[in-house]
This record gives sequence, C-alpha cells and structure tokens, in this order.
Amino acid sequence: MRQVLKYTFITIAVLLTCVWAIIPPEKQLRLGKDLRGGVSLVYSVQIAPNEDAKDVMTRTIGILKKRVDPDGLLEVSMIQQGRDRIEITMPLPNDRIKGLKRAF
Repeated sequence: MRQVLKYTFITIAVLLTCVWAIIPPEKQLRLGKDLRGGVSLVYSVQIAPNEDAKDVMTRTIGILKKRVDPDGLLEVSMIQQGRDRIEITMPLPNDRIKGLKRAF
C-alpha cells in the first residue's frame, strides 16, 4: 500500500509539473501546420541532363529560402522530394501577424 501511494504521488507531481510548464498554452505551445492550418506546395524543377541534380536542388532551395523567408522567421520549410521536386510548407499567419498587417 505504501508503494502505491508513493508512485501515485510521484505521478501526480510529474503531471502537475508538466501542466504548469505549458500554462498558458497559447504562449507556450507553438501550433504546427497540421493544427493551425497552412499550405504545402510541391514544385518540380527542370534539370538539364548534363547538370548535377543534387547541386541544382541545393542552389534552388537556397535561392527560394532567401526570397521567401530571408530572416528565417516565418517557419517556411523547403525539403527536397526525390530527384527533381521541392516541397514547400508554409503555416498560416497567427492573429498577431494578421493584426500587424492590418495596421500597416
């Protein structure tokens, strides 16, 4: 009986610590594209037969990242898919960003 009480107390303490760590959830948890919404785009890149596909894809992703998200603040991810495709994942802006856009 004493072991059960000890483990129950430890379990409750751990759960309370976890809950305390994420309160308030809107400030502590960052929702991803699946929960907040967003867009995934897949683009095909034309690669000439005499070019190195890996080099072309690396340069293309680098250029796109500089143009789309130069400061790296928007959480836009660009991932190579296969030999000649790039998947670009963009989350929707949150309410704070929408408010700043309206104010601008």
